[in-house]
Amino acid sequence: MGDIVFDLVDYTALVEGTLAVLETLVPGAQRVQTQQGDWSLMRVDRYRTLGNLIAAR
Repeated sequence: MGDIVFDLVDYTALVEGTLAVLETLVPGAQRVQTQQGDWSLMRVDRYRTLGNLIAAR
């Protein structure tokens, strides 16, 4: 996951945010800006797999 490349301005917390969601099971959201100046809401949520494991998406 640390090798994912994106064009967001000053956003370096993807790994930390994902780990926090997996540890707390509380979804996370943050406003992020692209290099082109567009704003989006980045969400990290958890889900249960068919093997009954909890993962993030």
